Amino acid sequence: MFFLALCIFITIIVFFIIVLLSRRKQGRPTTSLVMPFVFVLLLFGFVLAVAAVTGVSINSVGTNEFFMVQVVPFYYWLGLALVAGATGYLLLFYEKKNPMILVVFALILLVVSMRFIFPGIFVSVTSYEPDSNYYMSVVDSWTKIGINFGAEGMYQHDYPMSFIIAYAFAKLGVPVEEFFRWAPSFVYALDVLLLYFLYKEIFPRTRAENGVLMAIMFFSLSTLKYFMTIHWCPDIVGASFLLLALYSSVRFAKRGVWKVQTILPMLILIFALILSHHLSTLYFTIALLGLAISARLFRVPEIRGGSLSFFVLAICTYTIWFAYGSYFYPSFFRLYVYFGGQVGSPTSQFSGLALLDRLTLIAQPIFVSIFLVWEVLRSFEIKKLSDLIPLLRKPTLKILSLQENERLPMAFAGGFFVLSLIILLGIVIPTIFPDRVLEVFLVGMYPAASLKFTRFCCEGSKKRKILLLTILVFLVFVSTYRYNRGQQMRLIGS
Repeated sequence: MFFLALCIFITIIVFFIIVLLSRRKQGRPTTSLVMPFVFVLLLFGFVLAVAAVTGVSINSVGTNEFFMVQVVPFYYWLGLALVAGATGYLLLFYEKKNPMILVVFALILLVVSMRFIFPGIFVSVTSYEPDSNYYMSVVDSWTKIGINFGAEGMYQHDYPMSFIIAYAFAKLGVPVEEFFRWAPSFVYALDVLLLYFLYKEIFPRTRAENGVLMAIMFFSLSTLKYFMTIHWCPDIVGASFLLLALYSSVRFAKRGVWKVQTILPMLILIFALILSHHLSTLYFTIALLGLAISARLFRVPEIRGGSLSFFVLAICTYTIWFAYGSYFYPSFFRLYVYFGGQVGSPTSQFSGLALLDRLTLIAQPIFVSIFLVWEVLRSFEIKKLSDLIPLLRKPTLKILSLQENERLPMAFAGGFFVLSLIILLGIVIPTIFPDRVLEVFLVGMYPAASLKFTRFCCEGSKKRKILLLTILVFLVFVSTYRYNRGQQMRLIGS
């Protein structure tokens, strides 16, 4: 298989080199060949990665060395490198009008390539995710004896949306196990599309192309695994509805139209989110409260509805959730009334990891944080340490050096800063969920970070772009390792 793929790859390269030399000899432009060549490499890399992964069959997770290194063929990594390189090139080097649709498509292929190893190599879904046995048995029983949400405390009773969706596909003839195996990959693609629409609402038109796409690239490199879980479950559906609800909320606040036809769809969407997952609902509510504060502080001109739009939606969300939770799972819901429960923090988890696992966990957040902090310092006109003194003496947002069309990305980040307080305080239920808080928090930070990244890239030389491309490809490998390594560690209990 590998040698066949290598022959095809070499043939493609030789073909394009011949055409390139022929065009140069004839004095014809060669730039028109760049896009087809990149597109072919992108598709070829994805097909190579899929062939490498699906060509392996194993039954259990390794317990010693990282099993992917031992089991996954090395030409999977070659395919991943081609997908990452082609995507990075489109983001950093393509000088013409940015082909938005193609880049979004490339980002979808990249996200899926990084995260479909487990479903591709394992013989059964329960081999790599034992929890799926429960989820699949519920859907399977629904198809045979009818829908039964069960008693309080059961996932299908408290958060039925993922089960309803799986049941609908099962009734359409999709085998239950195959749905649970491949549905997450489609959700990854859906999340990229939802982020595209969300970030396009946040970015000004003048920066929409590069800013939106780089923000999605940051999301694709996420080293954590709770936001985009490896198996079909309420968590992964809740994450998608969270992104959809955020998009709808920002769009609603920008329009500022308080009518039945605008309010009712939002309420329906909020209820769908509540039916999906409790933590996504909690984080959505807190994010809205943070956005209500930051939209007022930053005086964002695009928010015609004002900060009141976000505040009202937050109150509506918690009111509907309170009524639903108090009735359907009252004993469990009491934890969320006081935002209490078990106390934990990412620090406690981080300290128990091996050195390599620590480094791969923090690589992408640190990369994003550098550009985020850099943009914040630029916004406050802080170029040296002494510039901090006036800000510390009299904290104010009036000294922000922001153009009006840059205020919304920064306000969006400011709104999600409230979630960072939850991380620091460790108010999470239970202790495994700081990772999820951090992921949601980063979703809010990506637009502001990409402002500086795109400015840094556009102002730089070709060498700087090559360096950035190298770093992005490296982070793709690091993130792929970390995402799958995290699942392995969870399964073997380390």
